[in-house]
Amino acid sequence: MMKSAQNRIVINQLRAGDRCEQVFLVASRELRQTKAGKYYIRAVLQDSSGQMDAVMWDASESIAADMPPESFIKAQVRVEQYQGALQMVLESFRPVDAETVELADFLQHTDKDVGELWKSSLGHLRKVKDKALLQLIKQFVADEQLMERFRSAPAAMGMHHAYVGGLLEHTESMLASASRLLGGYPQLNADLLLTGIFLHDIGKTAELSCTTSIQYTDPGQLLGHLVQAVLMLQEKAKLAAKDLGGEFPAETLNQLMHIILSHHGQFEFGSPVLPATAEAVMIHYLDNIDAKLNGLQQALESALPGDGNWTVWLKMFERRMYNPKG
Repeated sequence: MMKSAQNRIVINQLRAGDRCEQVFLVASRELRQTKAGKYYIRAVLQDSSGQMDAVMWDASESIAADMPPESFIKAQVRVEQYQGALQMVLESFRPVDAETVELADFLQHTDKDVGELWKSSLGHLRKVKDKALLQLIKQFVADEQLMERFRSAPAAMGMHHAYVGGLLEHTESMLASASRLLGGYPQLNADLLLTGIFLHDIGKTAELSCTTSIQYTDPGQLLGHLVQAVLMLQEKAKLAAKDLGGEFPAETLNQLMHIILSHHGQFEFGSPVLPATAEAVMIHYLDNIDAKLNGLQQALESALPGDGNWTVWLKMFERRMYNPKG
């Protein structure tokens, strides 16, 4: 029988000095050694409100074997501040049978209606008039398995939209923002912009998996979502070309590949090329704005009364952020 957790203290409510004993999902776990040769465990624990780093000192190989990734444990923990962020210190734990927990209590998911997000996204894409781009979009939308993953995938491992449905939420937000801004920038190719937004993170559907926790797939680790998105684009462009009765326009394909490969905006963030077209520049900044504001909103929502006017140190901003409602 499935049992729902009752009276849980969720992760995003924990603060330095807190102690609790409850069930967590083990998102990841590594057994490491100190310079003195002693074993300790580094883990990430998760529930539906978020994740937190965890450490267990004086560990062993057998102890680590009792908490494999994507398993459940009932742990007694205390929370401490470490290098500007919160972490749990595991004092003890025991494995928990997955059949006794309700998975929804441990998976983060969008708080928006997925059906409405998808309907809105398609509405924006129907504005595309270019025959080649429209046929390309149709090839993607007709791939039901791919679109099912697109509607349920997270947009990232962490930082922003890192939850079930996050990729669709992120994409729809960017499409809506672009639609509002297009009137002020007539030099932009609207069809290329909207199609580029739809496809810029499509590789996340292959890079990330989300069953009990968000993890990289093997191809995701080996190739990354930028390369995977370009491979998907090339495949669908060939199918679109058949319906177009000829070759897919090379210039259009090159521009779309450039948008995908450049949208991180900087070499150090993984883009092999920098944005070099007006549409690529727009998509990079829309992507960055939406990611940053979503990450900040999650941090503000996780703040508790009495936490003060500043968030915890946030990696994506490399600083604490002001919370006027603190």
